[in-house]
Amino acid sequence: MIKVRVSPDFKELKSFLKSLPATFESNGETLKDDRNEIKIIQSEEHKLCIKSFNWVTAFNRLMYSWFRGTKTKRLYKVGRRLQQLEIDTPQLVGYVDVYGQWHIIFRSIWITNDMKDVLESNVLKSASCRSKAYSLNSKTAFC
Repeated sequence: MIKVRVSPDFKELKSFLKSLPATFESNGETLKDDRNEIKIIQSEEHKLCIKSFNWVTAFNRLMYSWFRGTKTKRLYKVGRRLQQLEIDTPQLVGYVDVYGQWHIIFRSIWITNDMKDVLESNVLKSASCRSKAYSLNSKTAFC
């Protein structure tokens, strides 16, 4: 089973996101490839930064499947909170969670608009950004 969550600003990308589990390996430019893989992939209209969470322990797979939200779901929620606090973050596109037998998470894919401008921004290194992100009680902030 594939669960796709798409930001309202990117509704037109739903079918593209749904195809990512099958097309991720053969598309785009790889920026990082070890435990997780990060790629820049061009859709028809958008240049996207996509992170695939590949290696998840069996214990964490059970936890993310049954007891807490997946990494991608939590990233999406935290990203929304950061935007509400007016912290410069990547534009959220959505996420894809792939489940296997017994509804156990197999793979998670996180999608944002190309992050080049955000990563080059000094705003993310500011003290006010760190203090606001800390208040979110999350390890997933972009600061």
